[in-house]
Amino acid sequence: MGKTRRPEKFGHMRFAALSLAGILLVSGCASSSVSNPPLLNVVSTPVTGARGATLSLPNGDAVAFPANALLGSVKVTLSSDASETPGSPQRGWSPAPGTMTLTFGSAAGTNLGATQNAPKVTLTFTYSAADAAAILAAQAPVLEITTSSGKIERISADATFDAAKGQVTATVLASQLNGAVSAKFYVARDGSGVTSYPLGPKLWNSATGKWQPEPFTVDPTKRTVVMVHGIFSSVESAFPCEQAIINAGGYQQAVGIDYDWTQPPATEAPFVSNFVNSLPLSNVDLEAHSYGTVVTLAALPQVKKTVGHVVLLGGPLPLNGAPQADPGYLRDLLMLGVWIAYPSEVYKAYKSGMINAMASNSPQLKAIDTGLSALSLPPFVQAAGGSPLPQEKENDAVYLLYLYLYGDGINDGIVEQKSATQAFKTKTNEITFLNDDHIQLECDPQVQNFVGPLVAP
Repeated sequence: MGKTRRPEKFGHMRFAALSLAGILLVSGCASSSVSNPPLLNVVSTPVTGARGATLSLPNGDAVAFPANALLGSVKVTLSSDASETPGSPQRGWSPAPGTMTLTFGSAAGTNLGATQNAPKVTLTFTYSAADAAAILAAQAPVLEITTSSGKIERISADATFDAAKGQVTATVLASQLNGAVSAKFYVARDGSGVTSYPLGPKLWNSATGKWQPEPFTVDPTKRTVVMVHGIFSSVESAFPCEQAIINAGGYQQAVGIDYDWTQPPATEAPFVSNFVNSLPLSNVDLEAHSYGTVVTLAALPQVKKTVGHVVLLGGPLPLNGAPQADPGYLRDLLMLGVWIAYPSEVYKAYKSGMINAMASNSPQLKAIDTGLSALSLPPFVQAAGGSPLPQEKENDAVYLLYLYLYGDGINDGIVEQKSATQAFKTKTNEITFLNDDHIQLECDPQVQNFVGPLVAP
């Protein structure tokens, strides 16, 4: 825009020769025995909220409730099933076989604190060795929470994957389990159904109303705007409304650049500046959305053309950045259908350092700010959104994480107002569209009607 995220199948294995058959481990203490021979994939115990507890299975699956995570006392059952394969939570996701399930004897009451010190529940799950390569490529844990009302909510927790042990350890806010009667934990691989576009230059074809890749010819006599997309997107998906942008701004031509958004700004900025410098034009305007605003700012010192205006829509701008750029939260947004993308893309962005680069006052953002301070900047037009993404408000578990990450700041579900409208040493026009979420900003006619007169000749 951050923080990070079975060899043998034990699910139905029976050990008849165990001298202590039927003993299951609960926080290091013995519980009552089960029928002989025992199933070693189930354990159950009352958990007192004030003390917390850890439930463990012999295959390595476990859940740890810290003190004060739960309210009162509730019976908790932990079980695993190596053969169960859940349904896909979203296009682009394909669950691997194997689940771990928590069942609560009564609806869980939890500590609803949403501060940075709020209690967190830790889940450890042993995944299928047969699917390890695909699982590690995606690094996409899923917690499927069923509430007492029958509602099913899915979140993708921050997690770490231990390839040597074949385990994933995830943490969730205890408050995200409030009202739960059960919670199923599993991991996903990349699935199918995601449309991707080739990287590189694109031209808006006014006759067809579509973006077209090379080869194409840029008319050097036409007033031109260069479009730069953000995360989980391309020029094609971010700016399908390009003709309206052209009309509002008095442009005659639009070009765009599809870059690799999973890479840090310093990696992709030369891709953008080289494209702008290659155009047979003496001057251009630049318009960017989301992460594209940061890439554009990083590219500006290397742009040799005269830049008339810079339009920044919903940008996690230096130096405030996007403190909410969090792998778990971004995967949540994929599952909610805000974007369609592969979970491996989020992991790639985390591994490359792109997500960490968006943290407030990160070294990468400081470098961009320093580069801009030496320039004579063109006029900026900046727009922020002020409405959470609709899907967030429909999923209580995601919304609690959203509150944990954002606090009380005005935001568009991805970027805070104070980031998107951060002042620069330039003539700046800025506005917050309180009814817009992050992905509405590009094509909202109100946004276009605000920006257009400010950039028109």
